Amino acid sequence: MISAIDRREQLQASVLNAIFYIDQSWNMVSQKTVANCFRHAGFHSSPESEELSEDADEDLALTELAGKTVESRLCNSKRKAVYKA
Repeated sequence: MISAIDRREQLQASVLNAIFYIDQSWNMVSQKTVANCFRHAGFHSSPESEELSEDADEDLALTELAGKTVESRLCNSKRKAVYKA
């Protein structure tokens, strides 16, 4: 995409492609990077937030499950769009 912009080509992007780009980019951001951004902005952890972070492992499984559900729906809708074309 960046090389196409550099060549001044006209880009064709759909909402679905944008969602895929956002998902891919977000998955490349580590938990440490997010924490550092909050720390740099002046937000500091409290004892309560440390207790909440202990539950993060349990939440991770739910997050992964939710992500797989979204991916499945997107793939199914993409397949349906291809078959309609």
